[in-house]
Amino acid sequence: MAATQVFATPAQMRVLGVVAGRLDEVPDATLQVYLSAASSVAIGILRKRFTFPLATFGDDLALYVCQLATYLLWQATGYNRIEGQLDTIRNNYKDAMASLKDVANRRADLDGVTDATPDVEEGGAVIASDPLLVEGSSAYDGADILAGPQP
Repeated sequence: MAATQVFATPAQMRVLGVVAGRLDEVPDATLQVYLSAASSVAIGILRKRFTFPLATFGDDLALYVCQLATYLLWQATGYNRIEGQLDTIRNNYKDAMASLKDVANRRADLDGVTDATPDVEEGGAVIASDPLLVEGSSAYDGADILAGPQP
């Protein structure tokens, strides 16, 4: 099984997941398990739009993953150090899931994302969503626009 790309660190989870200090006693290895699981959830949603692994990503993806991981930690362990924040944790989880789905469906963007899709020069595909540009479609007008200027 391939390793999952993880989008946040235990240090980030301690700050972004809950009120600072609430997860200080949880070992990094435990937080890493939940961050890995949350990153897998994010990849499953975002795979619709991006090719993984991501070459770069921003703090917004780290935030969403921390929010998912905190919810998963609470759900799996009932960790009592985060009592009193359960509504916030649940709402953050729902908001993070909705935001990731919006990104996957192109209703929102993530900051700083560079995915693993090869450039055209490296053999990557040219993607045309306009039927006038797609050879073989009933709307294709015969112009070889994708080939570029001809001598």
